[in-house]
Amino acid sequence: RTGTDRFDVISCDPADLFVSGMANLYTRESHRLVRNRMAEGGAFVQYLHAYHLNASDLCGLLATTLSVFPHTSVWVQPHGDFLVLATDQPLRIDPAAWERRLRASGAGADLERAGITPASDIAGLFLWDAADLARYAANARLVTDADPFTEFTISRVPFTRAGQNRLGRDCAMAFRLPRRL
Repeated sequence: RTGTDRFDVISCDPADLFVSGMANLYTRESHRLVRNRMAEGGAFVQYLHAYHLNASDLCGLLATTLSVFPHTSVWVQPHGDFLVLATDQPLRIDPAAWERRLRASGAGADLERAGITPASDIAGLFLWDAADLARYAANARLVTDADPFTEFTISRVPFTRAGQNRLGRDCAMAFRLPRRL
C-alpha cells in the first residue's frame, strides 16, 4: 500500500476461502489496490478453490473481480479449481503464438515436465471470457469490505470427498459456453 512499484504479474494463491480472513483478498477494494499496482499490460491471476463454494458464492466472487477488471477470464484446472485471470486489455487466445514464445523462452520445457504437451494445451483450460462471466454472474452480490458475505457463507458448505471440486467440474461441463478460439 505504501510503495509505488508497478508489477507485470500479480498472483494471489491464498489459503482456502473457508479460512477466516481470506475473504478480504477477494473484495472489490482489494482488487482495486491490485489494479492500482499493475503495470500497463499487466495481469492479475487469482486461484479460486472450488470446494466449499456454492454457485451463488462463485457468482459473487467472479462478479466482484469483473467489476474492477473488465477483461477477466476464468480457467478451470483438470481437478476442478479455478484460475481467474484479469488484465487491462482483452486477452488474445492464440495457441500458435503461445507455442512459439514458450519454445523461444524455454518455458515450454517446464510445462512439458508438468505434463502439458504441447504447451498450447493451456488453451484447453479456458472456460469463460468477460462476456461469458457477465452473463453467468449477472446480478450477483459483490464481495466488498462492507459486505464480505463469503466470509460467512463459504464455511457453511460441508466438505466431502465426493463433493471435492464438484463445482469446478460442474461448471466446466454444464456451463461451458462455445469457444471462440
